Amino acid sequence: MTIFSVRGTAVRVSPFFLACALLWVLSGQASVFICALCVLFLHEAAHIAVASLLEHPVESVTLYPFGGAAIIPDLADKTAHALLIAASGPLASLLAGVLWQKGQTAGWLPTWDVFVEESYAVALFNLLPIWPLDGGQVVSSLFAAALGTARGGKIMTWSSIAASTAFLVCSLACLVWRGEASTLTAAVFLSVSAWSEARRPHLPFARQKVWRHAGRVRWRKVYLDEPLLALTRTFGGACFYTLLIVDRADRVLAVATEKDVLDALFADPAARAGTLVKQPRGKVWHCGVE
Repeated sequence: MTIFSVRGTAVRVSPFFLACALLWVLSGQASVFICALCVLFLHEAAHIAVASLLEHPVESVTLYPFGGAAIIPDLADKTAHALLIAASGPLASLLAGVLWQKGQTAGWLPTWDVFVEESYAVALFNLLPIWPLDGGQVVSSLFAAALGTARGGKIMTWSSIAASTAFLVCSLACLVWRGEASTLTAAVFLSVSAWSEARRPHLPFARQKVWRHAGRVRWRKVYLDEPLLALTRTFGGACFYTLLIVDRADRVLAVATEKDVLDALFADPAARAGTLVKQPRGKVWHCGVE
């Protein structure tokens, strides 16, 4: 549910967050709800600030009791930017907790132990190397930089499934043996998210439904021998991708759209970018697109 927008960024809350907020208020713990809002606001504000500095617009931010999810397009092939944006949230939460603790110890700030504990908890939880947590996005960016977007994403997906499943098993064990259920909801959420991520390779084929709503066009340079299936894994966000097919001398041989890529894949799943060069080469241009 969208509650308001700030400079084009929709701020949303999940139904689970609303349910927890109601329980906090009804149980006389309204201060916990206020504290959670402050911690999550600082956490997500850090993501938005770093994304803005790197010139990546944020489409929306969804708040959960244990963190948030910021939707930022154009990060598929910007691994360094994705790493910085993901790391900014936990660092901001950790810094907020340290500064408030130092301030209240020195007498500069009022005592607010709940805020300090919540800040540390959100920072540490989001550092778990599980997608879609910030720690998972950091590791995913490192995998993408080292192994490529397609292979790195696949490894990250199955690593997240393994880690989230282990987390779920531990949470269930705590519930059975100790009666402690504080981490069970987060464990279920992470498991569902990890398994949903395993189906992402099919998502590019559904983008034809939103092409006409794309707010911007982004150009991408690809070489003749690049597999088209790997290219579809980089399509995402509100941008419509247009490809410049070039040879190794960076001379433009053809221009193709996302639809051209998917049409070629339906005809031949092993197709490469060279199959999109349908016209005689004739005149060529030097390409300066990165």
